[in-house]
Order: sequence, then structure tokens, then C-alpha cells
Amino acid sequence: MFAGDWFPIQVKQQNRVGRPDIDAFEAVMEREDRARGFFVAFGYTGDAEAEAAAFWKRTKRKITLISVQEILDEQHVQRLGDRRNGGPRALGSGPDEVGLP
Repeated sequence: MFAGDWFPIQVKQQNRVGRPDIDAFEAVMEREDRARGFFVAFGYTGDAEAEAAAFWKRTKRKITLISVQEILDEQHVQRLGDRRNGGPRALGSGPDEVGLP
């Protein structure tokens, strides 16, 4: 990765992130001249989702809203695929607690 090729990421340990959090993230994206960013939380209000969509329409800068559940689901699917292919076992499934074969 090149020094100028990075994406802002914000992680909030909140059940429902609201529009003010998205507004603040937008300001960072504009100040740092980033075209894409990622926001991770347990969930989002409708206003937060609408603001992320409106930001895209106004600026063509994309904020991808990711829920923790989506991450967990994706990791779960990946672990199942790894196990079927002889790769690392899921954490906590045996003596290798770090998931190494």
C-alpha cells in the first residue's frame, strides 16, 4: 500500500450510531480528501444511514456502514471454509487457541 492510499475507519462501541457521528466522520473524510471510508458499529439509526447516502450524492465520497454482526458472520463463514479445506480451526475448537493448524 502506498502512503497516500489509505481509508479512514471509525469504530464505535455503540448499539445505534446516529447522524452526528456520521457528520463528524464526513468532516474527517473531507479534511483528509478521502473518497472512501468505513464506519463500524453495532447498528445505525435511519438518520445515520440516510446521511451516509446523502453524503455520497452530494460529494461522491462513499461511507460504507458495517455492522459488527456482518463482520462476525463473514468471519464465521471464512472459518468454516478454512476448516473444510484443512486450514486453521475456529478459535476455541481445540488446543491451538490462536487458530493455528
